[in-house]
Amino acid sequence: MMLLDQSSKSENRNFIQYRDRTGIRFPVRDMLDLLGKARTEGQFIRTPLSSRRENPDMSLFRNVLLACCSLLLWAGPISAAVLHVVGGSDVKPPDPGFVYNRSVFDCTPLLTLPLNIGLTGSLVDDTTGGTNLIDSYPCAPWQEMGPEHIYRLDVAAGDTLQFWAGLRDMDPDIDLDIFLLNGCDTDSCLIGANTELTADLTGGSYYLIIDGAGSGSNFAEGPYTLDITARYIGVPPEICDPGEPSRWIPARRNWSSPATCSARTT
Repeated sequence: MMLLDQSSKSENRNFIQYRDRTGIRFPVRDMLDLLGKARTEGQFIRTPLSSRRENPDMSLFRNVLLACCSLLLWAGPISAAVLHVVGGSDVKPPDPGFVYNRSVFDCTPLLTLPLNIGLTGSLVDDTTGGTNLIDSYPCAPWQEMGPEHIYRLDVAAGDTLQFWAGLRDMDPDIDLDIFLLNGCDTDSCLIGANTELTADLTGGSYYLIIDGAGSGSNFAEGPYTLDITARYIGVPPEICDPGEPSRWIPARRNWSSPATCSARTT
């Protein structure tokens, strides 16, 4: 294959110099004759990749680009897998004829909770007489036309923790459910559960919603106790120091100081 010799151009355009692999230089007219002959006789030679010279700047750019692409491919699945959610074992069947209707709602919370490693406590409240903003969620096949209680959960940037929430002390005839979202839109629902859920969370804001199941005029509302903990991922609940649990006092709309659940696994 003929290579252009950029360093040896003649002032006459008809005598631009080329060279072959032997280094012999040819005027352009001779080169065209040789190309025609080679094309006729099938004598084209492909230069092996190993013998080609590459501009050092282009080589550096290519290597940096390949390194960046490899890093993105390696890191992408890790960041996408950080958030993990799972419901409790107390599952309930889907509602017959369930229909999901998307809602973008006012997520002004009753309370904002900074989720720090070691937080553990309980909230005591009552949804009776509250406002119904959401009728259904895409993450659970139940109609939820009862009033909601919304709590905002803030995880500091750079933190990763395991959050657990569970409902108890409810009237047996009252069906309250629990949901976790990462936005003020039901399409952002991460999980819906009957009475408890667990989620591995990264930095950001989340919304924990207590909602009353049912449809039409037959919906649930009533008192509940909400227990929550935040601990290092992989730490079983029995390792945590039970201490004196924090309490949510409805009359004051206050959250008391957290107990301790900051042990790490070794």
